[in-house]
Amino acid sequence: MTSQGIISTDTVSTPALLLEEDQEHTVTHLVVHPLVLLHVLDHHTRRNEATGRVIGTLLGRRDGNKVSCKRLC
Repeated sequence: MTSQGIISTDTVSTPALLLEEDQEHTVTHLVVHPLVLLHVLDHHTRRNEATGRVIGTLLGRRDGNKVSCKRLC
């Protein structure tokens, strides 16, 4: 499962910071909570195949080089 989006933080952040090779800003740990994964899989199995792509948002918190996804929209 891959996802792209802006992750909610206490400080101002841009998506480009997640892709920089600067070791200070590189995300090295991603935690996806089980309920989030369950919701994604449930939505995938229930969707109509003719709808094509489904776009959603993962919500979480960034703490240094760790991102924790706890909700989705």
